[in-house]
Amino acid sequence: RISSAALESSLDARIDREIGVFFDASRGRKKEIDLAKRQGWKKQEELQKGKVKGLGDNISAKNIEAKLGDLRREQRTLAKSGKKVRANAEREILTEAQVVLATAVGAGAENIQRLPAFDICILDEAAQATEPAAWIPLVRSKRAVLVGDPCQLAPLVRSTEASDGGLATPLMARVSQNIPEKVNSQKAPALGAANAYLSSGVLGCVLTTQYRSNRLISDWASQEMYGGRLAASERVASRLLSQMPGVASTPATNAPLLLLDTRTRAGMLLTGCSEVSESDMAARERSRNIFSRSRDEDDGNSPVSSSSSLVNEGEAYAVMMHVAGLLGAGVAPSDIAVQSPYAAQVRLIRTKLADVAARGAAPGADLVEVASVDSFQGREAEAVVISTVR
Repeated sequence: RISSAALESSLDARIDREIGVFFDASRGRKKEIDLAKRQGWKKQEELQKGKVKGLGDNISAKNIEAKLGDLRREQRTLAKSGKKVRANAEREILTEAQVVLATAVGAGAENIQRLPAFDICILDEAAQATEPAAWIPLVRSKRAVLVGDPCQLAPLVRSTEASDGGLATPLMARVSQNIPEKVNSQKAPALGAANAYLSSGVLGCVLTTQYRSNRLISDWASQEMYGGRLAASERVASRLLSQMPGVASTPATNAPLLLLDTRTRAGMLLTGCSEVSESDMAARERSRNIFSRSRDEDDGNSPVSSSSSLVNEGEAYAVMMHVAGLLGAGVAPSDIAVQSPYAAQVRLIRTKLADVAARGAAPGADLVEVASVDSFQGREAEAVVISTVR
Protein backbone atom coordinates (compact mmCIF):
# COMPACT_ATOMS: atom_id res chain seq x y z
CA ARG A 1 0.00 0.00 0.00
CA ILE A 2 1.12 3.54 -0.69
CA SER A 3 -0.44 6.86 0.25
CA SER A 4 -1.85 9.12 -2.45
CA ALA A 5 0.63 11.81 -1.41
CA ALA A 6 3.59 9.52 -2.14
CA LEU A 7 2.12 7.82 -5.20
CA GLU A 8 3.54 10.24 -7.78
CA SER A 9 7.04 9.71 -6.38
CA SER A 10 6.82 5.92 -6.45
CA LEU A 11 9.03 3.93 -8.78
CA ASP A 12 6.11 2.71 -10.90
CA ALA A 13 4.78 6.26 -11.37
CA ARG A 14 8.25 7.54 -12.28
CA ILE A 15 8.70 4.74 -14.83
CA ASP A 16 5.27 5.33 -16.35
CA ARG A 17 6.10 9.01 -16.89
CA GLU A 18 9.52 8.15 -18.31
CA ILE A 19 8.29 5.65 -20.89
CA GLY A 20 4.84 7.11 -21.49
CA VAL A 21 5.62 8.34 -25.03
CA PHE A 22 7.00 4.96 -26.09
CA PHE A 23 4.04 3.03 -24.74
CA ASP A 24 1.50 5.48 -26.16
CA ALA A 25 2.95 4.83 -29.63
CA SER A 26 3.24 1.13 -28.87
CA ARG A 27 -0.41 0.89 -27.81
CA GLY A 28 -1.47 2.61 -31.02
CA ARG A 29 0.52 0.16 -33.13
CA LYS A 30 -0.84 -2.80 -31.14
CA LYS A 31 -4.39 -1.70 -31.96
CA GLU A 32 -3.46 -1.51 -35.65
CA ILE A 33 -1.97 -5.00 -35.51
CA ASP A 34 -5.03 -6.42 -33.77
CA LEU A 35 -7.29 -4.89 -36.42
CA ALA A 36 -5.13 -6.23 -39.26
CA LYS A 37 -5.11 -9.70 -37.70
CA ARG A 38 -8.89 -9.73 -37.42
CA GLN A 39 -9.18 -8.69 -41.07
CA GLY A 40 -6.73 -11.44 -42.05
CA TRP A 41 -8.67 -14.07 -40.12
CA LYS A 42 -11.88 -12.94 -41.79
CA LYS A 43 -10.36 -13.30 -45.26
CA GLN A 44 -8.99 -16.73 -44.33
CA GLU A 45 -12.46 -17.79 -43.26
CA GLU A 46 -13.96 -16.47 -46.50
CA LEU A 47 -11.40 -18.39 -48.57
CA GLN A 48 -12.13 -21.59 -46.67
CA LYS A 49 -15.85 -21.16 -47.32
CA GLY A 50 -15.20 -20.52 -51.00
CA LYS A 51 -16.62 -17.03 -50.93
CA VAL A 52 -13.50 -15.64 -52.58
CA LYS A 53 -12.34 -17.28 -55.80
CA GLY A 54 -9.04 -16.92 -57.60
CA LEU A 55 -5.66 -15.91 -56.35
CA GLY A 56 -5.62 -12.32 -57.55
CA ASP A 57 -5.57 -9.17 -55.47
CA ASN A 58 -3.06 -10.70 -52.98
CA ILE A 59 -5.74 -12.53 -51.06
CA SER A 60 -4.44 -16.06 -51.53
CA ALA A 61 -4.30 -18.21 -48.42
CA LYS A 62 -0.51 -18.26 -48.64
CA ASN A 63 -0.20 -14.49 -48.73
CA ILE A 64 -2.66 -14.04 -45.88
CA GLU A 65 -0.83 -16.54 -43.66
CA ALA A 66 2.50 -14.87 -44.41
CA LYS A 67 1.06 -11.48 -43.50
CA LEU A 68 -0.43 -12.83 -40.28
CA GLY A 69 2.95 -14.34 -39.42
CA ASP A 70 4.61 -10.95 -39.90
CA LEU A 71 2.02 -9.32 -37.63
CA ARG A 72 2.56 -11.93 -34.91
CA ARG A 73 6.32 -11.43 -35.04
CA GLU A 74 5.91 -7.67 -34.82
CA GLN A 75 3.60 -8.10 -31.85
CA ARG A 76 6.19 -10.25 -30.03
CA THR A 77 8.91 -7.73 -30.85
CA LEU A 78 6.81 -4.91 -29.40
CA ALA A 79 6.27 -6.90 -26.20
CA LYS A 80 9.99 -7.61 -25.83
CA SER A 81 10.85 -4.00 -26.62
CA GLY A 82 8.38 -2.80 -23.99
CA LYS A 83 9.95 -4.99 -21.31
CA LYS A 84 13.42 -3.84 -22.30
CA VAL A 85 12.45 -0.15 -22.33
CA ARG A 86 10.80 -0.51 -18.91
CA ALA A 87 13.80 -2.34 -17.44
CA ASN A 88 16.19 0.30 -18.78
CA ALA A 89 14.04 3.13 -17.39
CA GLU A 90 13.86 1.43 -13.99
CA ARG A 91 17.61 0.91 -13.89
CA GLU A 92 18.29 4.51 -14.93
CA ILE A 93 15.89 5.98 -12.33
CA LEU A 94 17.32 3.89 -9.50
CA THR A 95 20.93 4.53 -10.51
CA GLU A 96 20.46 8.30 -10.67
CA ALA A 97 18.37 8.54 -7.48
CA GLN A 98 20.01 10.26 -4.52
CA VAL A 99 17.54 8.65 -2.10
CA VAL A 100 15.69 5.34 -2.45
CA LEU A 101 12.76 4.64 -0.12
CA ALA A 102 11.64 1.07 0.50
CA THR A 103 10.36 -1.20 3.22
CA ALA A 104 12.99 -3.28 4.98
CA VAL A 105 11.94 -6.42 3.12
CA GLY A 106 11.36 -4.47 -0.11
CA ALA A 107 15.02 -3.45 -0.04
CA GLY A 108 15.79 -7.05 -0.95
CA ALA A 109 14.18 -6.64 -4.39
CA GLU A 110 16.41 -7.70 -7.26
CA ASN A 111 16.49 -4.23 -8.84
CA ILE A 112 17.77 -2.70 -5.59
CA GLN A 113 20.24 -5.49 -4.91
CA ARG A 114 21.89 -4.76 -8.26
CA LEU A 115 22.72 -1.20 -7.20
CA PRO A 116 26.09 -0.28 -5.67
CA ALA A 117 26.27 -0.20 -1.87
CA PHE A 118 24.44 2.74 -0.33
CA ASP A 119 26.41 5.39 1.56
CA ILE A 120 23.92 5.32 4.42
CA CYS A 121 20.77 3.43 5.40
CA ILE A 122 18.18 5.15 7.60
CA LEU A 123 15.84 2.54 9.05
CA ASP A 124 12.74 4.30 10.37
CA GLU A 125 10.55 2.60 13.01
CA ALA A 126 13.50 0.24 13.45
CA ALA A 127 12.08 -1.15 16.69
CA GLN A 128 9.15 -2.63 14.73
CA ALA A 129 11.34 -4.60 12.32
CA THR A 130 12.43 -8.13 13.11
CA GLU A 131 16.20 -8.48 13.12
CA PRO A 132 16.34 -10.59 9.89
CA ALA A 133 14.23 -7.94 8.11
CA ALA A 134 16.44 -5.14 9.42
CA TRP A 135 19.60 -6.75 8.08
CA ILE A 136 18.28 -6.81 4.48
CA PRO A 137 18.98 -3.10 3.86
CA LEU A 138 21.78 -2.84 6.42
CA VAL A 139 24.13 -5.27 4.66
CA ARG A 140 23.88 -3.12 1.52
CA SER A 141 25.02 0.05 3.31
CA LYS A 142 28.31 1.52 4.51
CA ARG A 143 26.71 3.27 7.48
CA ALA A 144 23.38 2.93 9.26
CA VAL A 145 21.03 5.03 11.37
CA LEU A 146 18.32 3.25 13.36
CA VAL A 147 15.39 5.49 14.31
CA GLY A 148 12.68 4.22 16.60
CA ASP A 149 11.56 3.45 20.12
CA PRO A 150 12.00 -0.02 21.65
CA CYS A 151 9.44 0.98 24.29
CA GLN A 152 6.68 1.18 21.67
CA LEU A 153 5.21 -1.52 19.43
CA ALA A 154 7.45 -4.56 19.01
CA PRO A 155 7.70 -6.61 15.79
CA LEU A 156 4.61 -8.68 15.02
CA VAL A 157 5.61 -12.32 15.53
CA ARG A 158 2.72 -14.80 15.58
CA SER A 159 4.76 -17.90 16.38
CA THR A 160 5.33 -18.38 20.11
CA GLU A 161 8.32 -20.59 19.39
CA ALA A 162 9.90 -17.95 17.14
CA SER A 163 9.18 -15.25 19.69
CA ASP A 164 10.76 -17.28 22.48
CA GLY A 165 13.73 -17.85 20.19
CA GLY A 166 14.38 -14.12 19.98
CA LEU A 167 12.64 -13.10 16.75
CA ALA A 168 10.46 -10.62 18.65
CA THR A 169 13.55 -8.78 19.89
CA PRO A 170 14.43 -6.15 17.27
CA LEU A 171 18.00 -5.23 16.42
CA MET A 172 17.45 -1.77 17.88
CA ALA A 173 16.55 -3.23 21.27
CA ARG A 174 19.75 -5.29 21.31
CA VAL A 175 21.81 -2.23 20.41
CA SER A 176 20.02 -0.17 23.08
CA GLN A 177 21.06 -2.66 25.75
CA ASN A 178 24.55 -1.16 25.52
CA ILE A 179 23.36 2.25 26.75
CA PRO A 180 25.58 3.26 29.68
CA GLU A 181 23.85 3.23 33.04
CA LYS A 182 24.29 6.98 33.52
CA VAL A 183 22.35 7.63 30.30
CA ASN A 184 19.64 5.04 30.91
CA SER A 185 19.19 5.90 34.56
CA GLN A 186 15.68 6.85 35.61
CA LYS A 187 17.27 9.49 37.82
CA ALA A 188 18.61 11.39 34.80
CA PRO A 189 17.14 14.89 34.40
CA ALA A 190 13.87 15.00 32.50
CA LEU A 191 14.78 18.18 30.63
CA GLY A 192 17.87 19.26 28.73
CA ALA A 193 19.84 18.27 25.67
CA ALA A 194 19.56 14.81 24.15
CA ASN A 195 21.85 12.27 25.78
CA ALA A 196 24.46 10.72 23.50
CA TYR A 197 26.71 7.76 24.10
CA LEU A 198 29.37 5.86 22.17
CA SER A 199 29.73 2.15 22.74
CA SER A 200 31.43 -0.46 20.54
CA GLY A 201 31.45 1.93 17.60
CA VAL A 202 27.74 2.71 17.94
CA LEU A 203 26.73 6.30 18.62
CA GLY A 204 23.40 6.49 20.41
CA CYS A 205 21.19 9.49 21.00
CA VAL A 206 18.25 9.49 23.41
CA LEU A 207 15.64 12.14 22.64
CA THR A 208 13.89 13.44 25.75
CA THR A 209 11.40 15.96 24.33
CA GLN A 210 8.15 15.09 22.55
CA TYR A 211 6.32 17.59 20.33
CA ARG A 212 2.95 15.87 19.92
CA SER A 213 0.94 15.68 23.11
CA ASN A 214 -0.31 17.82 25.95
CA ARG A 215 1.70 17.02 29.09
CA LEU A 216 -1.36 15.47 30.77
CA ILE A 217 -1.33 12.85 28.02
CA SER A 218 2.42 12.25 27.84
CA ASP A 219 3.30 12.39 31.54
CA TRP A 220 1.81 8.96 32.25
CA ALA A 221 3.80 7.33 29.46
CA SER A 222 6.89 9.23 30.58
CA GLN A 223 6.61 7.89 34.12
CA GLU A 224 5.64 4.33 33.20
CA MET A 225 8.00 3.72 30.27
CA TYR A 226 10.81 6.29 30.42
CA GLY A 227 11.39 6.90 34.10
CA GLY A 228 9.97 10.42 33.88
CA ARG A 229 12.64 11.55 31.43
CA LEU A 230 10.31 12.27 28.50
CA ALA A 231 9.08 15.87 28.64
CA ALA A 232 6.51 17.73 26.57
CA SER A 233 7.72 20.69 24.55
CA GLU A 234 6.39 24.02 25.76
CA ARG A 235 4.76 24.41 22.34
CA VAL A 236 2.36 21.54 23.05
CA ALA A 237 2.52 21.10 26.82
CA SER A 238 -0.75 22.93 27.48
CA ARG A 239 -2.28 22.96 23.99
CA LEU A 240 -6.02 22.25 23.72
CA LEU A 241 -8.35 21.50 20.82
CA SER A 242 -10.36 24.61 21.66
CA GLN A 243 -7.29 26.72 20.83
CA MET A 244 -7.37 25.60 17.21
CA PRO A 245 -8.83 28.07 14.66
CA GLY A 246 -12.55 27.57 14.16
CA VAL A 247 -12.97 25.15 17.08
CA ALA A 248 -15.53 26.05 19.74
CA SER A 249 -14.91 25.77 23.46
CA THR A 250 -16.75 22.71 24.80
CA PRO A 251 -16.10 20.27 27.64
CA ALA A 252 -14.62 17.84 25.10
CA THR A 253 -12.37 20.37 23.34
CA ASN A 254 -11.18 21.84 26.66
CA ALA A 255 -10.13 18.47 28.08
CA PRO A 256 -6.67 17.32 26.96
CA LEU A 257 -7.36 13.81 28.28
CA LEU A 258 -10.86 12.39 28.59
CA LEU A 259 -11.63 8.90 29.91
CA LEU A 260 -15.09 7.49 29.18
CA ASP A 261 -15.81 4.64 31.60
CA THR A 262 -18.39 2.07 30.50
CA ARG A 263 -18.94 0.92 34.10
CA THR A 264 -21.12 2.48 36.74
CA ARG A 265 -19.66 3.64 40.05
CA ALA A 266 -20.79 0.32 41.49
CA GLY A 267 -18.64 -1.48 38.93
CA MET A 268 -21.48 -2.73 36.72
CA LEU A 269 -21.04 -2.64 32.96
CA LEU A 270 -23.49 -0.44 31.11
CA THR A 271 -25.94 -2.23 28.82
CA GLY A 272 -24.34 -3.27 25.55
CA CYS A 273 -20.81 -2.49 26.72
CA SER A 274 -19.49 -6.04 27.04
CA GLU A 275 -17.16 -7.44 24.41
CA VAL A 276 -18.26 -10.28 22.12
CA SER A 277 -16.78 -11.89 19.03
CA GLU A 278 -17.76 -10.41 15.69
CA SER A 279 -19.36 -13.69 14.66
CA ASP A 280 -21.47 -13.80 17.84
CA MET A 281 -22.63 -10.23 17.26
CA ALA A 282 -23.59 -11.03 13.66
CA ALA A 283 -25.52 -14.11 14.74
CA ARG A 284 -27.31 -12.14 17.44
CA GLU A 285 -28.27 -9.39 15.01
CA ARG A 286 -29.54 -11.96 12.57
CA SER A 287 -31.70 -13.58 15.22
CA ARG A 288 -33.14 -10.15 16.02
CA ASN A 289 -34.02 -9.74 12.36
CA ILE A 290 -31.81 -6.63 12.08
CA PHE A 291 -30.31 -7.65 8.76
CA SER A 292 -31.91 -6.31 5.60
CA ARG A 293 -33.99 -9.40 4.95
CA SER A 294 -36.84 -10.20 7.28
CA ARG A 295 -36.97 -13.55 9.04
CA ASP A 296 -39.67 -14.74 6.64
CA GLU A 297 -37.54 -13.87 3.61
CA ASP A 298 -34.31 -15.30 5.02
CA ASP A 299 -33.23 -18.35 3.02
CA GLY A 300 -30.54 -19.31 5.51
CA ASN A 301 -27.74 -18.07 3.28
CA SER A 302 -27.33 -14.58 4.73
CA PRO A 303 -23.65 -13.83 5.28
CA VAL A 304 -22.56 -14.06 8.89
CA SER A 305 -19.04 -13.03 9.82
CA SER A 306 -16.84 -15.85 11.07
CA SER A 307 -14.34 -13.47 12.64
CA SER A 308 -13.30 -14.18 16.21
CA SER A 309 -12.04 -10.61 16.59
CA LEU A 310 -13.80 -8.78 19.41
CA VAL A 311 -16.32 -5.95 19.19
CA ASN A 312 -18.02 -3.76 21.76
CA GLU A 313 -21.20 -2.11 20.50
CA GLY A 314 -21.57 0.18 23.48
CA GLU A 315 -18.06 1.53 23.04
CA ALA A 316 -18.58 1.94 19.30
CA TYR A 317 -21.70 4.00 20.01
CA ALA A 318 -19.79 6.13 22.54
CA VAL A 319 -17.02 6.69 19.99
CA MET A 320 -19.58 7.71 17.37
CA MET A 321 -21.18 10.23 19.74
CA HIS A 322 -17.83 11.67 20.83
CA VAL A 323 -16.65 12.06 17.23
CA ALA A 324 -19.96 13.72 16.36
CA GLY A 325 -19.40 16.15 19.23
CA LEU A 326 -15.89 17.01 18.03
CA LEU A 327 -17.13 17.58 14.49
CA GLY A 328 -19.96 19.74 15.79
CA ALA A 329 -17.44 21.84 17.70
CA GLY A 330 -15.57 22.55 14.48
CA VAL A 331 -12.78 19.98 14.55
CA ALA A 332 -12.05 18.92 10.96
CA PRO A 333 -12.49 15.22 10.06
CA SER A 334 -8.85 15.10 8.94
CA ASP A 335 -7.78 16.17 12.45
CA ILE A 336 -9.53 13.22 14.13
CA ALA A 337 -8.27 9.64 14.30
CA VAL A 338 -10.04 6.66 15.86
CA GLN A 339 -8.05 3.61 16.87
CA SER A 340 -8.76 0.18 18.29
CA PRO A 341 -6.59 -2.88 18.86
CA TYR A 342 -9.29 -5.10 17.31
CA ALA A 343 -9.94 -5.24 13.57
CA ALA A 344 -13.63 -6.09 14.09
CA GLN A 345 -14.10 -2.99 16.25
CA VAL A 346 -12.44 -0.90 13.55
CA ARG A 347 -14.99 -2.21 11.04
CA LEU A 348 -17.91 -1.62 13.40
CA ILE A 349 -16.89 1.97 14.17
CA ARG A 350 -16.41 2.72 10.47
CA THR A 351 -19.93 1.46 9.81
CA LYS A 352 -21.44 3.56 12.61
CA LEU A 353 -19.62 6.72 11.50
CA ALA A 354 -20.73 6.16 7.90
CA ASP A 355 -24.33 5.66 9.06
CA VAL A 356 -24.43 8.80 11.21
CA ALA A 357 -22.92 10.80 8.34
CA ALA A 358 -25.47 9.40 5.87
CA ARG A 359 -28.31 10.46 8.17
CA GLY A 360 -26.91 13.99 8.24
CA ALA A 361 -26.51 13.89 12.01
CA ALA A 362 -22.73 14.31 11.85
CA PRO A 363 -21.55 15.54 8.43
CA GLY A 364 -17.99 14.46 7.74
CA ALA A 365 -18.03 11.53 10.17
CA ASP A 366 -17.45 9.14 7.27
CA LEU A 367 -14.23 11.01 6.47
CA VAL A 368 -12.70 10.37 9.90
CA GLU A 369 -9.91 7.82 9.71
CA VAL A 370 -10.51 4.65 11.72
CA ALA A 371 -7.55 2.29 11.95
CA SER A 372 -5.94 -0.38 14.08
CA VAL A 373 -3.33 0.65 16.61
CA ASP A 374 -0.63 -1.13 14.61
CA SER A 375 -1.46 0.53 11.29
CA PHE A 376 -1.56 4.00 12.86
CA GLN A 377 1.84 3.59 14.54
CA GLY A 378 4.18 6.52 13.94
CA ARG A 379 1.45 8.91 12.82
CA GLU A 380 -0.49 11.60 14.66
CA ALA A 381 -3.74 13.55 14.78
CA GLU A 382 -5.02 16.51 16.76
CA ALA A 383 -7.72 14.40 18.42
CA VAL A 384 -7.24 10.67 18.95
CA VAL A 385 -10.11 8.48 20.16
CA ILE A 386 -9.18 4.99 21.35
CA SER A 387 -11.67 2.16 21.79
CA THR A 388 -10.09 -0.49 24.02
CA VAL A 389 -13.07 -2.91 23.61
CA ARG A 390 -12.27 -4.90 26.75
